[in-house]
Amino acid sequence: MRYVYRYAEDSGWGRPGGYPARRIAKPARQPSHRYAIPPNRLTEICTAAATSGDDPELDSLVLRLHIETACRRGGAPALRPHDLDEDQCLVLLREKGQTERWQPISPTLMRHLLAHAFAEFLRQRLERDHPEQVAELHHITSDWLGSHQMLSEAIDHAMAAGDPERAVELVEENARDLVEHGQLATLTGLAAKLPPRHAAAHPLLQITLAWANVLLRRPAEVHTALRLAIASDTAKSAAGQPMSDLELEAALLHGVEFAFADRIDDRDSVVEECRSRTDALTPWVLCAASNVGAFVALHRFDFDRVREWHEWGAPYFRHVASALSIMYSHCLAGIAAHEQLDMDRAEHHFQTALQLARTTAGENSQTARLAGAMLGDFRYERNELEEAELLLDNGAQLGFEGGPVDLLLATYATGARIKAVRGDLAAAVARLTEGARVAGTLALPRLAARIVTERVRLGLEQVTAADRQRAPIPENNGIITAIRESEEESAIRTLLRGHPDLAAARSAALLRSIDPGRRPRAALYATLLNANCLATQGHTDDAADELAPVPARCAHIGIVRPVLDEGPTLIGVIRRMRNDQEQGRQRPARPHVPRAFLAELLDQPAGELQNHGTGLTSPIEGP
Repeated sequence: MRYVYRYAEDSGWGRPGGYPARRIAKPARQPSHRYAIPPNRLTEICTAAATSGDDPELDSLVLRLHIETACRRGGAPALRPHDLDEDQCLVLLREKGQTERWQPISPTLMRHLLAHAFAEFLRQRLERDHPEQVAELHHITSDWLGSHQMLSEAIDHAMAAGDPERAVELVEENARDLVEHGQLATLTGLAAKLPPRHAAAHPLLQITLAWANVLLRRPAEVHTALRLAIASDTAKSAAGQPMSDLELEAALLHGVEFAFADRIDDRDSVVEECRSRTDALTPWVLCAASNVGAFVALHRFDFDRVREWHEWGAPYFRHVASALSIMYSHCLAGIAAHEQLDMDRAEHHFQTALQLARTTAGENSQTARLAGAMLGDFRYERNELEEAELLLDNGAQLGFEGGPVDLLLATYATGARIKAVRGDLAAAVARLTEGARVAGTLALPRLAARIVTERVRLGLEQVTAADRQRAPIPENNGIITAIRESEEESAIRTLLRGHPDLAAARSAALLRSIDPGRRPRAALYATLLNANCLATQGHTDDAADELAPVPARCAHIGIVRPVLDEGPTLIGVIRRMRNDQEQGRQRPARPHVPRAFLAELLDQPAGELQNHGTGLTSPIEGP
């Protein structure tokens, strides 16, 4: 209040000296040698308190009180129930030197303090006066805590009352909301407090635990929960009969698990069956069906089908509290549009995904960081480096929680490339190392292959470039196709350093294997690589003929980096094409490229070109 009145006087809104508190001496501020604890150390302390000790819940409550109030060591033990002012969210603290102060606290902390005081007070009174009523007290306390969403304490009191079924019901009633709001660890922690025999008999709880564990990437726990759910499903169908709703949901969950493992499972019949049961299944399940269908379509290169799945799922996304499902849907639709070089549509989906994530889950949420990584990848292609780097750096903080592989590719591969472009090779290497660790730990070969390709680009690695017999790619399996294409690109770029003729032959074969009508973006990148190989081989005219349509298309859709990242040899071909165009020597069949776009390509600082494409940051001998 002193500051408010002082500001009013300084602004001419009040009479100088009119504030009565000026006539009261301020209490002397006691000396302190306390210092702030760094955030990472504070996190370690809180984690230790919540997971160890004789009473983790009370320890966590005391820590929360100290964090919010900065009270001294004696502040918490001196608290009494009547020191809590619930209406104004104030707590009376007694501290050093017999001082007392009313300290504001959050409503959440107040609720927990009241719950602790209420439970402890009644327990002591009843144990002393009416021990036969203790179980009833625990029932009443459990109901009150449950109604105030203090589920952990409510479960403890239900168990103390000898009512494990009520404890299971408390978790089951709130499980779906916890999953939708992304509180996955909270749900699994609550479930761990339940008696396994009682929890196993509740199929809805088990299927929800399976959802939590699939998002947490815990396959063993997923399979256990699904087995228990199906075993206790009273509506399960007889052999040869249509699946029950719960069995269908379990089958869909396997599809989600496969998507996170970056594998295409034949889930067509499952997602189509979900489409036929829109009245019976929850919006959460229907949203998952939409995303599984879109994921499979994306990696069959059926990009129009991805958009159809996104549009089908749109009405159900509105009924799900979490932004995670709708964010994934927009990202999948954006990736499909990007692969078709429909840049306006792709940008719309990526921007919408990020906006929804930030609005619903928060600026620094996992959902927002995942969506930001995809937009960052898109911005990088357009050479908007500052925004791209910021978005990709935010995504890199997720580690093993970084979502499906399509999002991880942006985070680690594009994230590393932008570090190299900005001249920070050490950061690029660190990002690639982390990406390789994630790929190895989670067994994600598509991510691992792309990481190797980026290392080869930077001259940090070379691969065996010899042809070898490999099993044929299963029909319409875009994931295995992408792995093979990354491996081939790595081999071509390795050959390019010492055997450009072999590199050119293989790059031409790679280009021929890609249908430009079906996969225009992949064909554009393969064309750039092939032109680079021809130019490195010394066939400049052939390189220019091969490259001719690309700059005009890149100018039309507004992307720059794919050309720049092929390095100075290809830029030399672009410079020659510009000179021919300006001096009237351009072949009539070659498309005209806007002068401004050519200037943007050719006016880049040399440092941004020297370490990309075939250029090396450190010399490596060819094979």
